[in-house]
Amino acid sequence: MASYQVSSRRKHGPIWRTSVLFNKCIFVSGAEHVHQLSKQEQLHRNTTACFPPHHRALFGHHSVLVTSGEEHARLRSLITPVLQPSLYEEEIRMAVTAFVSRCKNEKDYFPLVDAFKQFTLSVALRIVLGECRWQEWMKSDNKNTRLVALLDDFSIWSKGLLSPPTSFIPFTASYYAMKARRRIRNILLEVIEEEKEVLNSRDEELAENNNDAADETLRAFLSEVQRCYPAAPFTMRNIADTGANGIDLGDKFGRVPPGFNITYAIAGTLLDDKVSYPNPSKFDMDRWLKKKGSKPTQNWAFGGGCRTCPGRFLSVAESVALLRAVVLSRKHGFQWTLRRDQDLAFSYTPGYFPKDGLMVKIE
Repeated sequence: MASYQVSSRRKHGPIWRTSVLFNKCIFVSGAEHVHQLSKQEQLHRNTTACFPPHHRALFGHHSVLVTSGEEHARLRSLITPVLQPSLYEEEIRMAVTAFVSRCKNEKDYFPLVDAFKQFTLSVALRIVLGECRWQEWMKSDNKNTRLVALLDDFSIWSKGLLSPPTSFIPFTASYYAMKARRRIRNILLEVIEEEKEVLNSRDEELAENNNDAADETLRAFLSEVQRCYPAAPFTMRNIADTGANGIDLGDKFGRVPPGFNITYAIAGTLLDDKVSYPNPSKFDMDRWLKKKGSKPTQNWAFGGGCRTCPGRFLSVAESVALLRAVVLSRKHGFQWTLRRDQDLAFSYTPGYFPKDGLMVKIE
């Protein structure tokens, strides 16, 4: 999808018309055009989430990702306040310590990608289970078999997002993905029933308070990684007939009428917009560092507008904490050696990961 967006943008310009799954669709790329589209979407509130039926089933029909309108806004108001990084500094710190210890205990080459995935899952479980229940859970699982099984289920589930909608046919990727989803769901429902809590909704906080120079550099590095390898290369909406008369893309491109799908071409924007991201083929983290008098660079890797990922700040906070410990810390940091005979080419699974899992040996 990334290569398609880049080639189409170069052939047709920043906005082009095509057909996706037999539906008329407009692709919008370029930071300025995407920004204007986002403003239109927020102003008129006349778009709905656009996902194939089997994606809706995998995410859950009541997921914040697939809902629209008032229900989407209601779910965001519940979810966003409890995804603020400041609430989970201790959980993140303990997960980082466990990650470093686990890596240092490896005696031979091991897939670092799997270790990263375990780290991400462990933070999520500490948040969902609570620290006490997490400790009990791990004590009863000395060899991490339950954690590994849950990670495997998430992997099986994610592969269903890239497979044909054949969950009704046994032994297909979609079939196994739905079974994995049920197993994950059962674990979460058990936790929810045992430890129900009342969540107090608060307004979204769209800024982080940590201004440490080293962390700012790490965030710039992460932003450039996300730009070069966008985990979600596009996001699609359907323009609903709400009386707003479609989406206005300006004098040059006109108005997109209700009934059309409209796609944020995230990859085409981040990889080919030479105005907003000069020399886009070059890995340049300096583009994200704040300069006096300059307009901050817009990162569309987490989407934009009223459907921006509500967990973006927590995700970045986890990554910064991990990088800080591994790269900057004299106490926890380590060096590693890459195994020579491995394939480092990226595959989309979803998300971009080295095909052989980034086999490393800790020194």
